[in-house]
Amino acid sequence: EKAKVVHELRKQFDLNLLLSISKMARSTYYYWVHAFGREI
Repeated sequence: EKAKVVHELRKQFDLNLLLSISKMARSTYYYWVHAFGREI
C-alpha cells in the first residue's frame, strides 16, 4: 500500500523525498509500478 500512496503523491512531491519518508527502496517502488502496469 505504501507504493500506491507514493505513486499518487509523486506528481506533487519529489520521488526521493517520498521514498525516504516511506522508507521504501526505489527498486521496490518501480517493481510495484511495473507489476501493476502503472505509468511512471
